[in-house]
Amino acid sequence: MANIRIAVINASTVLTDDEVQAAVPALQTQVHRDFAPIWGIDAEEGLYMVADVDAQGQPLDGGRARYVLRFDAPPPVHAFWSITVYDVKTRLLVEHESGRYAVRDRDAGLQLGADGSLTLVLQHDAVSDGSTANWLPVPRRPFQLVARLYWPRDELLDGRYRPPAVWVVGATDSLAA
Repeated sequence: MANIRIAVINASTVLTDDEVQAAVPALQTQVHRDFAPIWGIDAEEGLYMVADVDAQGQPLDGGRARYVLRFDAPPPVHAFWSITVYDVKTRLLVEHESGRYAVRDRDAGLQLGADGSLTLVLQHDAVSDGSTANWLPVPRRPFQLVARLYWPRDELLDGRYRPPAVWVVGATDSLAA
């Protein structure tokens, strides 16, 4: 390996191969400390999961179907979680007249089933019974879901936990008519 030239403020120094190798751990630590916020957080701090297909492998599309996402229990985290809707093409938040684009564990009125399960309804139109806490509005076009899971429990980190599939529960009203 040839000598590597490293610029230093107001000077330059030529390091030998051994000096470069000795400097690598410190440089890696510095780069990680300075740039880790750009790249994301450690898995022990948070995990992100993305869903863009339903249980049958079809792309999620609020213009084609209504969906449910049923967890046997809320996602296993020590801190908090959220599930957010994004546009497939732009990867931007999806605007909805309701002003909602995510469901979070701290949302007022979020309801668990008698068995501790959590069911989220994913559809463009508001749910018919008026209870909106478990409703996540989706666009009338392809979308994706991103789950953010902060301070995940061991079962998330070691792969024992598997997120539920997104299930089609019917065609949209525009297709059913």
